Amino acid sequence: MSARALTHLPISGGPAGLDAVLPALRAALAGQGPALALTPLESTPSQHGQRLLAALAPGESLESDDVALVIGTSGSTGHPRGVLLTSELLRRSAAVSLARIGGPGRWVVALPLHHIGGVMTLVRSIEAGLDPVADASLGGVTRFEPAAFVEVTADALAQSKADGARLYTSLVPTQLARLSSHAEGLRALAAYDAVLAGAAATPPDLLSLLRESGVNVVVSYGMTETCGGCVYDGVPLDGVEISLAEVTDDVGRIVVGGSIVAPGYRRDPDLTREFFRTDGFRTGDRGRFGPGDVLDVLGRLDDIVQIGGEGVSVAAVEDAVRSVDGVADVVVVAVDDAEWGSRLFAYVTSDVAERSADRIDEARLIEEVRLHVAGSLGRRAVPEVIVLDAFPLLAAGKVDRAALRESATASNASR
Repeated sequence: MSARALTHLPISGGPAGLDAVLPALRAALAGQGPALALTPLESTPSQHGQRLLAALAPGESLESDDVALVIGTSGSTGHPRGVLLTSELLRRSAAVSLARIGGPGRWVVALPLHHIGGVMTLVRSIEAGLDPVADASLGGVTRFEPAAFVEVTADALAQSKADGARLYTSLVPTQLARLSSHAEGLRALAAYDAVLAGAAATPPDLLSLLRESGVNVVVSYGMTETCGGCVYDGVPLDGVEISLAEVTDDVGRIVVGGSIVAPGYRRDPDLTREFFRTDGFRTGDRGRFGPGDVLDVLGRLDDIVQIGGEGVSVAAVEDAVRSVDGVADVVVVAVDDAEWGSRLFAYVTSDVAERSADRIDEARLIEEVRLHVAGSLGRRAVPEVIVLDAFPLLAAGKVDRAALRESATASNASR
């Protein structure tokens, strides 16, 4: 049994949060401090936050002394998992990433530090011996604003010009989309030696715009269980092995093997045996190999959609909405969204709608649904809520989901 302690470190937003976590992370990686269980700081813990903390299990014995971090998955399925990550894995992942994009450099950090994407920017910074620079929005303390990112880029660029360090950042497609619509956003992105785009699929049109504007954007594929991005522009990093399982017509489940795969899940040996096999980690993604064995990621095998870089379960959102008093039934559909990747629409029938045409009651129900989903599954899972008298039905009496999806697509386009 491990003798190493696991300490819960709730991270506040903004540069102060970065200043607090960086020395603790350095000590954890060096084996000179406790292993860390990272979560966002919440003044009043939500149901989602409580479930995440239970999965991380700080204060209880670790599976192994070489574990440095326990990072939670997004948990929007309603069942968060704590991923065990060792110092060796994290350092190796940082090394092969830096080798691919051009060597050590300075990182501008704009991703949440309790997620693997944000954590890896810090690990790469530690490996490079250069302090990262925090965007003002870090940790959700404020909304990500292109103007603020342009300003912090200018400051970081001045530092790099002074000491000759390369300049990097890692962003999700939602942030890239906002920057591409800002007058100075594309110019700021073009100042970076490399911009990693990950956590969700980058729309092809956005990717083309970025590259045509001189942005060296690198599309990253990976997950917490693989220390973040491990496939860049469809090509595995050194020491990473990609294979396909359950293949049909050249399409199969993506399996990630090699030297960056986590040893398993926190206090869940059954789930570890299910997903961590001898050939690697069995992801929930579909893929195929294109020309030159470049990996083409085709989407999820299950009902998970990506919203602003976080995975959200459509079924879990339906269950959460259905549990709200006054909701008789619900159908949740996901539609493509240029900014967020996907957007959820919850169509509900309600006792309120049947009882009365009072719009105040309907507005209250919509607000209660949104607050409940945010508390249960996180703010990324909150849908647009539309109250109906009845669902459209097919001839066989089933709900016409296609009609609801068309309605949602039209509503989203008119926003």
